[in-house]
Amino acid sequence: MLVKDGEDARDLVAVAWGECCVVFSMLCVGLVWAFITGWQVTLVRVRFAPVFAACMAVQSRLVADKR
Repeated sequence: MLVKDGEDARDLVAVAWGECCVVFSMLCVGLVWAFITGWQVTLVRVRFAPVFAACMAVQSRLVADKR
């Protein structure tokens, strides 16, 4: 069992929420900076985001099947 009691669950959620906020803020700042420095190249690179997301989804399903 991963979580033994409520306090462990709160700590787990707090850590996961904090890491998600950090990743999201880094992504937003990086995207804004990229648009400022070269918006044409940024648009070309952003169009590949769905391909990257699909590859990550396939990889996570393959890893989950092996467990």
